[in-house]
Amino acid sequence: PYESDPHDKWNFWVFRVGASGQLNADHVYKNNVIGTDLSANRTTDKLKVEFYLNGDLRNSVYTYENDTSTTRYRVKNHNYRLYHTLVRSFSEHWSYGYQTSFSNNTFDNYRYKVFFSPAIEYNVFRYKDVNSRFFVIRYGVDVNYSDYYDTTIYNKTRETLFGHRFSAAITLNKKWGNFSGGIFYRNYFKDWSLNIMGINANTNVRIGGGLSFFVRLNASVVHNQLNLVKGNVTEQEVFTRQRQLASNYNYYTSFGLSFRFGSILNNFVNPRFDGDGGF
Repeated sequence: PYESDPHDKWNFWVFRVGASGQLNADHVYKNNVIGTDLSANRTTDKLKVEFYLNGDLRNSVYTYENDTSTTRYRVKNHNYRLYHTLVRSFSEHWSYGYQTSFSNNTFDNYRYKVFFSPAIEYNVFRYKDVNSRFFVIRYGVDVNYSDYYDTTIYNKTRETLFGHRFSAAITLNKKWGNFSGGIFYRNYFKDWSLNIMGINANTNVRIGGGLSFFVRLNASVVHNQLNLVKGNVTEQEVFTRQRQLASNYNYYTSFGLSFRFGSILNNFVNPRFDGDGGF
């Protein structure tokens, strides 16, 4: 039988902090970005708890000149997100838990968005083999409450939506680092044509000590942009990217360095609920 671990206590946490900046300019364009992220997690073979906070401020200036005048447009966007997940295993193959987040994004028209999703997960292999192989199938239901800056194309200023999601994920842990990836699908119950599907992949390569090099990739096919602002889009808004526009796909990639610090005893790998997407 799968028995609880008497040493499974809230003893060790790992913390991470990061900051970034970006500045570029030419004669007609100036842009600067300041970003930061904070995370804390505690992991054992039975329990996984994570907290993550990130945000950035973006300031852009566009200059248009002609023979008689000079016009400047200043665009300011900001976003932040607080994310939390808790997962508990109850057998060699099954786990349950939830994921929740609170976010704000001026570009995406969210004054604030609250997301909550309980889910259940089945691991094809035993959880005790997690350090060598891990392949899971996951299903969950979710609720989204959104408060918008501007009225949407569906004449909403706020709304609550219910849906569900399915995903499959794989994680590999090697001496050089780790890799996780997955596929996902989700839709809203009120209209199944409002859906999103995609893939994601994350790789961390150990350099030495707590220092690692990471690469992140996410790509999606999108049919659920309920947050788009109502009304025609001006050329200025298109060129200066003042608001999100309709698109049936998106992708995101990033890479960089991270440094891990905290308890040296908390080295247990627990990829439950990893490799999922569509949030």
